[in-house]
Amino acid sequence: VDQKYEKVASLQARTRSFDGDEKKVRGLTTKYSALIQFEQSYGLPGGRRLNLAIGVPPARFDEMVAEIKTVGKLSVIRVDKTDKTNEYKDLNAKRVSLEKARTELAKLKSVGGSIEERINLENRLLEIESQVQGTGVKLGEFDAENEFCTVKFGLEELGGAAAGISLLTRLKVALEWTIKYYAVLLVSALVAVLFVWLVVLLLERFKLITKAVEAAKQAV
Repeated sequence: VDQKYEKVASLQARTRSFDGDEKKVRGLTTKYSALIQFEQSYGLPGGRRLNLAIGVPPARFDEMVAEIKTVGKLSVIRVDKTDKTNEYKDLNAKRVSLEKARTELAKLKSVGGSIEERINLENRLLEIESQVQGTGVKLGEFDAENEFCTVKFGLEELGGAAAGISLLTRLKVALEWTIKYYAVLLVSALVAVLFVWLVVLLLERFKLITKAVEAAKQAV
């Protein structure tokens, strides 16, 4: 039995050119005769997200992974390979065993017996036939499952409108905020100084008035 395996590559990338990189990924799918098995997209411009599960022929799996790594800025990559050869062999052995049992029981139909025994034999044959068909379906699904390796790719859009802000604009905004807050602090300091000066002036006036009143009392 040829080796049966399931191979899954999981990649996550970020980009500021979301539309262009999405187009690249779909182009690679066509280039490598792959098939998009699952697709999920959500988010608004500036924060969009795309998730794809791509079925790839095993012979072209490594090539596609190597090329899809260049899309966007790669942040995560993981490759898992699971050997399923023994599982495939077990299913084959089970099917062979069931087919032999079905053949032997079918021979008993030509042997005489009571009605009850014939009914039990038919029921047993139907049960085995059902198991044979079920095992065949599982083998078929197993083969189909391993016909393609899988590439799971997630693309995240970064920046949006903020990404287009130039360094000069950022410096200008920072300078404006600095001047604004400096002006506020300066005005606050002047107001505080003026308030203290008024308080001191009032205290001096109060002292003068107090002295005048004392002098008037002494003269009387």
